[in-house]
Amino acid sequence: MALRKNISLPSALVVGYHRIAGLQILDKERLCEIHIEHFKDEETRLATVERDGVPVPAYVPGATSVVRLSGALFTQVFGSGVPDYPSKDSLYAYLKTEPTFAGATDV
Repeated sequence: MALRKNISLPSALVVGYHRIAGLQILDKERLCEIHIEHFKDEETRLATVERDGVPVPAYVPGATSVVRLSGALFTQVFGSGVPDYPSKDSLYAYLKTEPTFAGATDV
């Protein structure tokens, strides 16, 4: 799963495919970090080349970013107490509420 929306980066590169690459939740600190990779498009993300007979990604992300949820926002999203780890579907749904990804579509 990923999100599709064209976003212009400060470097003037336009990226349109955004995937969650990692997640870190610190229960005690009430902090969640969603690590996102941004690619030009889905084809760029999926492209591979062979190195020593092993397929590896052909491209690195055009950019990476981190969305942080902490304090009251963390509690709003995860509730009080020790949080359950969210599914990627629910994280993508949350990201679509952020201004950067407003109007994005699921891929």
